[in-house]
Amino acid sequence: YKCIQQFIELVQKNDFVIFYYAGHAVQWMDQNYLLPCDSNTIRNGQDMRRYGINAQETLDTISHEKPQTIVFLLDCCRVYWKPAEGKRSIR
Repeated sequence: YKCIQQFIELVQKNDFVIFYYAGHAVQWMDQNYLLPCDSNTIRNGQDMRRYGINAQETLDTISHEKPQTIVFLLDCCRVYWKPAEGKRSIR
């Protein structure tokens, strides 16, 4: 998460931004979340909001900096996540 925040801080007006993520992701409550390497800590909805990285919010935050172009590439497997099933449903 810190790496993404640091990256966004570098974005300036009229930049050409390429954001590329490869890894695991899940859909939960009509939102897509990118999962950090230590996603074993995500067991319920509160954990997902705290540790998962909301893809749309990330794109919105980059857009807020007014770059000229954003290429937002997600190369990940994605499943619908059910908190009651926890980690087992993610992979």
